[in-house]
Amino acid sequence: MNSKIFSVWWKKLRSSSFLKSLITLMSGTIVAQVVSFGAYPLLTHLYSPIEFGLFGWYTAILVVVVVVVNGGYESAIMLPTKEDEAHHVFAICGFLIFLSSILSLFIVLFFHAIIGDYIGNEKFVFWLYFLPLSIFLDGTYVAMSFLLNRRKDYKILTRSKIVQAFTSSIVGVVMGYYFKNIFGGLIIGFICGQLAAFVAIVFVVLKSFSLRELQFSEMKIQAKVYKDFPRYAVGSSYLNALSRQLPFFLLSYFYVDKSVLGYFTLAHKILSAPLTFIGTTVSQIFYEKAARAKAQGGGLLRIQTMKLVEIIGGLSVIPMVIIMVWGTEIFAFVFGKEFETAGQYARWMIPWIAFSYIVSPLSFLINVQRKLKFELWYSTLLIIFRGGVLIVGGLYFTAEVCVAGYSLVGLIFSAGLLFWLINMSKNEDLVLLCFGR
Repeated sequence: MNSKIFSVWWKKLRSSSFLKSLITLMSGTIVAQVVSFGAYPLLTHLYSPIEFGLFGWYTAILVVVVVVVNGGYESAIMLPTKEDEAHHVFAICGFLIFLSSILSLFIVLFFHAIIGDYIGNEKFVFWLYFLPLSIFLDGTYVAMSFLLNRRKDYKILTRSKIVQAFTSSIVGVVMGYYFKNIFGGLIIGFICGQLAAFVAIVFVVLKSFSLRELQFSEMKIQAKVYKDFPRYAVGSSYLNALSRQLPFFLLSYFYVDKSVLGYFTLAHKILSAPLTFIGTTVSQIFYEKAARAKAQGGGLLRIQTMKLVEIIGGLSVIPMVIIMVWGTEIFAFVFGKEFETAGQYARWMIPWIAFSYIVSPLSFLINVQRKLKFELWYSTLLIIFRGGVLIVGGLYFTAEVCVAGYSLVGLIFSAGLLFWLINMSKNEDLVLLCFGR
């Protein structure tokens, strides 16, 4: 009986547009993952834990800033029923990104010394001047990816991810091998990857509509229509991003050994890489389907939501168990004995990150259902608890205990959010459109 039910379910899943779209994006995701993971064993032998820590600093600052440069309007690109309206929402993002990049440049010019003193590394100050460029590239790429996702141009998005992975990995390895005296090879590779991904999609986006069709009056109208996104979504997204990056800011402050941040950076990037690619892939497709179903007046079926949970949860179980049991040995073998401590951190972090795999795609239901106030309160409580654990851990406990406490808070909040999202979906029929039609 169970086999028959599974056969019927699998037949529906195979014929669904959701799976076809997912396979298109996943093909590129797998290639990008292989390239990235293949490069890390080389990178850990070319760069020290301290350099990984400073690379973590750079990306942490970028992540915290990028979530606000679009004003939250990037998520609203999916929602208009007319293409012309979506183009104007995209234009709003472009305008805000430009202003944010200019503002960040002035901040770096006036406060680079203060930031350098806090980090405790004078060589890092030079790379702060590249942050405005990274902010512009990342912010624009995010907005363009939402626009392409709206049009179901998944092949172009896939190509950009592959190009980014290849470029950043190759440049990082070349810089570490041939230019060992140049500090910041990891950052150079990262920026080159950003630039490559940007170039891979920007001309496609610009050809899809004329800039002349944009009107400032229409931009103002769309800004008012989706005013809840900058009002609530930006705040919650910023708090959520900041809470994820808090270890990068506080571990280096509380612990004299700067290698601690390098260990956390490697563990975090290795474990989060599948979440960044696979989670984003599923989320993009799910959000597009959800937005269309919402516009048509469709609801959600709890049983279909559970199918998504079961698929991603099932894929996460085996890696989670492996890392929890043999994480220390795996990291020491693959990345070198010098990074064995990163494996110890990974054992604590993997349960929380595994839950994040599941929650990430479903969290877009918050935007579709406009539960933005809830998201703001959730993010506020999350950063309070995460910050409190890191401060107490940094003052009284070892770095490993501090990382373990931070991960436990993330696990508890992710599990709570997952159950809330499932409960919210029980009275609608929207996920059915993603899997069954």
